[in-house]
Amino acid sequence: MLRKFKRVFNFSDLANLLSHIDSQQKTKLVLLILLMLFSSIIDVISIGALIPFLTALTTPEILFEHKWLEPFVKIFSFNHPNQIVFPLVVLFVAINVFAGMMRIILLISKIRLSNSIGNRLSEKGYRNVLHDSYIAQVQKNSSETLTGITSSINRTIYFTMLPVLNIISSIVFFVSIISFLIFINPMITLWIFGSFGVVYLIMMLVSKKHLIRNSKLIKKQQRNIIKTIQESLSGIREVIIDNNQNFFSLRFSKSDKEFRCASATNSIIGAAPRFIIETLGVVSIALIALYLTKDGGNLIEHIPLLGVIALGFQRMLPIFQLAFQSWSEINGSKESLKDSLKLLNIKTNTPKSIPGALTFDEKIELKEVSFKYKLDSKTVIDNINLGVKKGEMIGVIGTTGSGKSTLIDILMGLLTPTIGGLFVDNVKITSDNTQGWMNKIAHVPQMIHLSDSSIAENIAFGIHKDEINLNKIYDAANKAELSLVVNSLSEGYNTLVGERGVRLSGGQCQRIGIARALYKQATILIFDEATSALDNETESEVMKAIEGLDNDLTIFIVAHRLTTLKKCDRII
Repeated sequence: MLRKFKRVFNFSDLANLLSHIDSQQKTKLVLLILLMLFSSIIDVISIGALIPFLTALTTPEILFEHKWLEPFVKIFSFNHPNQIVFPLVVLFVAINVFAGMMRIILLISKIRLSNSIGNRLSEKGYRNVLHDSYIAQVQKNSSETLTGITSSINRTIYFTMLPVLNIISSIVFFVSIISFLIFINPMITLWIFGSFGVVYLIMMLVSKKHLIRNSKLIKKQQRNIIKTIQESLSGIREVIIDNNQNFFSLRFSKSDKEFRCASATNSIIGAAPRFIIETLGVVSIALIALYLTKDGGNLIEHIPLLGVIALGFQRMLPIFQLAFQSWSEINGSKESLKDSLKLLNIKTNTPKSIPGALTFDEKIELKEVSFKYKLDSKTVIDNINLGVKKGEMIGVIGTTGSGKSTLIDILMGLLTPTIGGLFVDNVKITSDNTQGWMNKIAHVPQMIHLSDSSIAENIAFGIHKDEINLNKIYDAANKAELSLVVNSLSEGYNTLVGERGVRLSGGQCQRIGIARALYKQATILIFDEATSALDNETESEVMKAIEGLDNDLTIFIVAHRLTTLKKCDRII
């Protein structure tokens, strides 16, 4: 039984999740549990206050003669039982108002702490993805990563973390209230709440498989939805030309429908028992009233007891329901929790050395370098030896699949050789100094990534707008032969380029890429098929800009055409 209980609540996964929150949030979590305990005590007091309140309304003379009220009667000089009714009503109302305020404070505290933890986990998951190794990045499906960051962590917070807090508070409130009601009348209390427990237990046994199955379906269809959107929008030209809108719309509709049906089923399972319990509770109160008066007893005498049981039921029903709904949400989001933990548990390597400590004054060397993407895959590069002096312009050419991109990725430090090593001024590039090496490199790919922002912001990509050095922008644009084009625009460097640079020509996009590389003030420039998508005239102009760069720069140019590399010092 204990094993099943542990499986339901994924204690190991929850502990793993909690290990990723900071110490301040853990302290707040402990304080929240203490607040739950205090609020539960106030709730018990508010229920217990119903007994003197109802007694004062029905038979005040009993209270007037009670020992524990004697000091109260003497202090206020009450002479008649009816005189104590008003102050007891005021006291009862005050206690219940305070109890209600405590429940609101507890609710706000739970939601705020959950959101704070959610922000922490989302930021850490995103940061881990950005700092994950390049080889791990290229082997992942982008829709899977995007689903994990945007959806899985959110579902983990709202359907795992918050429900766990709700279950903890439900247990604290349940133990407090049930203990008090058992003290008042153990037989009736155990009969009513035992029957409630049986109903919820049956629902748990019946619904668990459905919840877990829906959890897997929700994860799968969320990923399919994002994948469909990505594929259709990234290839929107082909979609429109080939009239494929209906294909993607139907695929999206199918995934979205299954996702929403699974989510709706989980919501129904979580909410349904309440209506059964409400009916059962009303019937139970009526049967108890009949039981208390079966031998001709006076119902008025039992009104305080009935009132306490009714109020206890009214307070316990939301607790039972909240606990069950939280349980169903946890089971319905198990797959999201697994996805979140995958992101949060990514092991990232932080550079141990100071980035500026690595020097490049003489040469770059590849010594007996071989590389495989996986241990059981074929060798992409086999026993390469290469030396490049500082200031050389090196051309790289080869057929598709010959290893050009892999060679460049090794030179940039993105990939670590399976055998051999990359050396700079006779210093081997390792995980300790990779970032220092990358700081000296600027990469210009075939498709320049442009954000939907200004030309200046795209040149200084990754730098906050307020920290951009305009003099460096102008200098980089001038060297990339971009300044004449920019100055002809009405808004100059503040001109928005549009998403993925849709408002610019191919040549202008490449020049922004070159200007970006020069803004970084890197000593090594790598043009990875940067002109292959351009027409001959535009390519010639871009190559002229590249060839006119400082002689002190070390340049690698990857291309398909020999004519592109005619000004290179050497061609590999």
